[in-house]
Amino acid sequence: MNESLFTIIFDFDGTIADSLYKGIEITNQIAKQLNLKTIKPEEIETLRNMTQKEMIKYFKIPIYKIPILVAKYHKEFNKIIDTLLPFKDMKQVIKQLSEKYHLGILSSNSQENIEKFLYANNISQFFKFIHSQPQIFGKSFSIKKIMRFYKLKNNNVIYIGDEVRDIEAAKQAKIPIISVSWGANSKQLLQKYFPNYLVDKPEELLNILL
Repeated sequence: MNESLFTIIFDFDGTIADSLYKGIEITNQIAKQLNLKTIKPEEIETLRNMTQKEMIKYFKIPIYKIPILVAKYHKEFNKIIDTLLPFKDMKQVIKQLSEKYHLGILSSNSQENIEKFLYANNISQFFKFIHSQPQIFGKSFSIKKIMRFYKLKNNNVIYIGDEVRDIEAAKQAKIPIISVSWGANSKQLLQKYFPNYLVDKPEELLNILL
């Protein structure tokens, strides 16, 4: 990798992949297996205004069940991943950005799932790396690890994500963050955590980065 070239790190679910509603279906399926509360359709917008930690508290999920839930989720997600699509216009945005920047993905989803999605949607060629971080917390550690591996400076990388935890991770890693309002967390909630940029449509990324 050319160390001098600016690098954009994308989150995956809710940022590139339009996976929210399929993800809810899978989560509810697993919740029933683990005797946990399921997500009702009328709760979705309320939940988009909650952080990950607030949702765990809201659903009263025991900490010891989280790794089980995540592992089962990735396994079930793998069965439907190649039926999912990128958000509208995201494919073209990724292509255009790849012509100027190195692109990578950092996600708590599995590498196998991400690769399967990218190949199914013919966008795998635009990404230089995929980093899967199994824990739902601790993304800042993974950002720093990526930066060390590729010898990236703080002013030479930017992160794009759809959740409050993405903002927190980027700030902890001391890199700028572009938050997107079409994913897991609402625009109103994201604004409260002061991302460097906040966009409502994929093509708005081009206005910032090109």
